Amino acid sequence: MVVDLNELRLPALSEAGLQVLELLASDDIDFAYLGDFLAKDPLLSATMLKYANSPIYKREVQISNVRTAVSILGLKRSKMAVSFAIMKSCDKPSFSATEKIWSHSINISTISRVIAEDLFPNLADDIETSALMHDMGALILARTYPEQYQKVFEVVTKTGTALDEAERAEFELSHDELFHVVAGHLRLSNLTLNVVEGMHSHDAITDVVDPVEKHRIVIYLAHYFLEKYDSVSNFKENIPNDMDSMSLLLNLSDDKVDQLYDQCEIVLDVL
Repeated sequence: MVVDLNELRLPALSEAGLQVLELLASDDIDFAYLGDFLAKDPLLSATMLKYANSPIYKREVQISNVRTAVSILGLKRSKMAVSFAIMKSCDKPSFSATEKIWSHSINISTISRVIAEDLFPNLADDIETSALMHDMGALILARTYPEQYQKVFEVVTKTGTALDEAERAEFELSHDELFHVVAGHLRLSNLTLNVVEGMHSHDAITDVVDPVEKHRIVIYLAHYFLEKYDSVSNFKENIPNDMDSMSLLLNLSDDKVDQLYDQCEIVLDVL
């Protein structure tokens, strides 16, 4: 079937959600004012607190105030949390495919942040966002065509076919190829759009120089780590680079790879 991008079921933006996205798009932002807006929306508030108290950030004190959460998370992570909350709001009712997409996205985002904090610390916030959003196009496809998408996911689960390949067989496109619709709806950055669009169909990375390549190689590495951590419930996605080429590009010894994986495993165990 051919997908009409104009018919995709995107999440509805609440008035508070729309105002928050507009605030987050500003270079000059009052975090107290932003916190007040977030407090008006229970879903946004709950998501912000959840992120601020995530084990990945290693807080010693539980954060219970939205204003505090915003000031601690900062602009980029606050926008990521809001975007996540808005996408999550459209997952009703959920079914097995969307539940697995959410779990996969959260795990890849968590692993990517751990890796990025070690290898590219100045890009960690942006990489975490790109990783969290990398399969959101799949969620929109599933929401728009639930019956067809459940069949797609059954093929993926039973045969081990990569998700993007199964999507193309059913819809003549993959979730990467419609991500620009999601990015525009959520006012995501051009960097996140460039990273995610075509991520699973891109040629293998041969040089880690610009931010897009750095984002992608961290997210690719996160997929390998997640497969090692949980090969049973995880699903396959096409990754252009193999482990050897990524280790070479990132100058990672076997011991360093093991060290990074151990750090990721610790965080995943407490999620």
